[in-house]
Amino acid sequence: MTRRMPFRAFWVGLPLILSGGTIAGEPLRLPETFPIPMAFRPLESGAPIEKLAPFPIVHAGPIEKIKERWPEKICILHRPYAAIHRNLVDARRRRHVRVWPGHFLYWTGSKVTGDIAADAGVTRIPVEHPERFRTDTPNGLGVPDDVVLYRLDAHGRPDWSHAEYAIVTAVGPTFIEVRRGQYGTRALAFQAGRAAVATHAQYCGDNTGVRSWSLNFSLQCPRSPEGLTAAEWAAKFWAEELLQRHPAADGVEFDVGMWRHTLFHRPVDCNNDLVPDYGYTGGVNSFGLGGQVFVRELRRRLGPNKIIQIDSSGAAGGFRGWKYVNGIEMESFPSGSHFDRFSPAFEHLRHWVEKTETRPKFSYGFTKIATTVYGDKYLPDGSKTDFRFRVGLAAALMVGMPHQYAAAPGASVRTSAGNRSPDATYVRILTNDAPRFGMSGSILCFSFHSWLSRARCWFVSVAIFRSTYC
Repeated sequence: MTRRMPFRAFWVGLPLILSGGTIAGEPLRLPETFPIPMAFRPLESGAPIEKLAPFPIVHAGPIEKIKERWPEKICILHRPYAAIHRNLVDARRRRHVRVWPGHFLYWTGSKVTGDIAADAGVTRIPVEHPERFRTDTPNGLGVPDDVVLYRLDAHGRPDWSHAEYAIVTAVGPTFIEVRRGQYGTRALAFQAGRAAVATHAQYCGDNTGVRSWSLNFSLQCPRSPEGLTAAEWAAKFWAEELLQRHPAADGVEFDVGMWRHTLFHRPVDCNNDLVPDYGYTGGVNSFGLGGQVFVRELRRRLGPNKIIQIDSSGAAGGFRGWKYVNGIEMESFPSGSHFDRFSPAFEHLRHWVEKTETRPKFSYGFTKIATTVYGDKYLPDGSKTDFRFRVGLAAALMVGMPHQYAAAPGASVRTSAGNRSPDATYVRILTNDAPRFGMSGSILCFSFHSWLSRARCWFVSVAIFRSTYC
């Protein structure tokens, strides 16, 4: 295997951002017998907690209940990367989080060309670029844009002290219509040419129903009245969430981690000048570098005794941050379940295991889509899908890391045509409710678990790998 480190260009200029020594200490130790099975969202189908007994690591489970029963288990929280769900921002709810409007990341917006009265209800707003707004997702999920209306100062810069949230209800040739004063804000008055409207960027992109508003992690993010950028604020918020609300958790994994926040058909505007910048400034990935500020500050607040992981499925757009992060989750390993792209995916996993400076090293591939270990799924040509599980297990053994596998609700089957939801036309489910938990997988793992040492991992993994690809 090559020892070449990818993405050397990323390191140019990083000393300006990453300061401080290597994180010392080893607060936790991963199991030293292999394979290391890891459960993902295990009890969502109503399975009893006793089902978790064989698993030394649990991701996104009922942590307090698990720790009360098995204090020795490693339990990891599951939270969105660089995002806050809109329900948490809604001031009308009993528990809500106050987030300064300037800390959110917005898709490129438009200047308002007419006066707007402080009227509640639906308002027609004339704008320069109505084509930048939508009343639904591209795939028709019925989810309209959440937008912010904000005042511009005399220099055309955002005045975030005068802002409200709204929901797009219609888009016309020269205007948009919005429902005013949403998410706990109130309708405000704005002047023509002295206001702008922009859509909240979503951390899962614009083609899902997930409504988590992205945070502006770029280095150009404005500072709040408290003096914090969005990356610094997020580090403070999640550190308090972990240490105060979930002190039993051993760490946190941030879902959908991104080095780049790029939707080419709907670019973000990190400096809020109403011009698309894709998160780049002067050719430099400002959004990605701001992510390093986030993990640096989070590590400083958490100390060395909590695990920090980032979902980083692909090598090209995957997360960086070996200095402060314990490791990555590669969801739908390898490469978004493209099994013909195993080599770059495995290199991405191996580099994280080798290069991270924080202990314990903790990265893993996640076999997420349907395999026979939880449902005897079949592809349209009738072939079994259990090769997917073997690939994930072999990769985990080769790097000495855990293997996470489970069928999350709504998991899809990857075919040559792309993602499809399982249905009776090409998927036969031959077991009962196993797809929701995958306990048959634990039987497979633990048939090895009692005798498989680190020295034997390579021999077993090579045999599994050859049976899959050769």
